[in-house]
Amino acid sequence: TCWTWFFQCANYYRKSKNTQAFQTDIDTAISIVNKEIEADAKNAKLYLKRANIYHFAGNKSAVSEDVKTAISLNPNDFEILRGSRRQLTSLGDYEESLKIANKIIELNNSNPSDFHSRSNIKKNLKDFHGAVEDGIKTLELTDMGMQFFALYDIYQMLKTELQNDENLLSYYERILVILDKRAVDSYNATPQMNNQVSQNTIK
Repeated sequence: TCWTWFFQCANYYRKSKNTQAFQTDIDTAISIVNKEIEADAKNAKLYLKRANIYHFAGNKSAVSEDVKTAISLNPNDFEILRGSRRQLTSLGDYEESLKIANKIIELNNSNPSDFHSRSNIKKNLKDFHGAVEDGIKTLELTDMGMQFFALYDIYQMLKTELQNDENLLSYYERILVILDKRAVDSYNATPQMNNQVSQNTIK
């Protein structure tokens, strides 16, 4: 597809530092998506698609405009909202990405990845208390696969940014409660294995 072609070419020219050729491919890709938008101006995904290209080119203002348009066309679409949040976060527009992150969680407050993403945004905004709170919420909701990353991020903030904070002990205690419950739930979820271990221990 033209999309795959664009990124392959863009990546090649980025590596070769051929700026003129890279810009030509950017312009070509934008021209293609512009025609798609002309044919289907109410398609929010096309604006997000163009925002991806502008992002690659480092055009922050154009990304912001296309993201706003995409959201206005489909304000409750999680794919649009998460894609927009990701674009703005990676460009360092944390204030706007936080607004989107808040809306995502208002629509669905059960996805640990969304809390983890908002925690990272708040951390970049120096709202370390808010970041830790979202990190703890991530721990409450997440499975074992994501637990390590959430724990690591929280630990780094507690160690470096909140080491003398009056809430430090409370944060650690809340984390331990979650981990203890997770361990108990994990143990209870495998009764057959636990019974075998117990029998072997008795022997």
